[in-house]
Amino acid sequence: MAAAHTTPAQVTVGVSLKTYFGHARATAWFAEVAPRAAAHPGVASGAVRFFVIPTYLQILPALEAFAGTPVLVGAQDVSEFAPGAYTGEVAAAELAEVGVAVAEIGHAERRRLFAETDEVTARKATAALSHGMTPVLCIGETERMDATDAAAATVAQLQADLHGAPAGPVLAAYEPVWAIGAPVPA
Repeated sequence: MAAAHTTPAQVTVGVSLKTYFGHARATAWFAEVAPRAAAHPGVASGAVRFFVIPTYLQILPALEAFAGTPVLVGAQDVSEFAPGAYTGEVAAAELAEVGVAVAEIGHAERRRLFAETDEVTARKATAALSHGMTPVLCIGETERMDATDAAAATVAQLQADLHGAPAGPVLAAYEPVWAIGAPVPA
């Protein structure tokens, strides 16, 4: 009897630059990281999928720096609205047009600072998926609870964040909200 061959699961690793780097520093960082990522055996073989999420103004230089590598470039958010009269928004259609592959959606900071709800997050996930981008859904329970309840709360949030969205790939970025900045790790 022959042994069954199993393929190891692909690991996804990503980094959001938030707004820590100015434009020049981010461009230098892309130039430094791109060749290292491309040469990494895990990334080169496809065993590790690596994405970088810069600020909107840094997306085009990131796409240029990571061209020819397997590194994906993403956006830190995406508008829930189609292109139109939405000042300050960045439409999924435009992000997809320039080559953005992933869109970070539902981050705890956006929920807290901009009162984004699961309903808004679901509309953003719909916009991203409708334009071929993979949502990176930021999920996690807001209060400390036992593992079973935390899992249930997180699964419910994931379902709410995808309500009405078309089928497609989704990355779930789990971080318990109560643990962000806490002195004790989750």
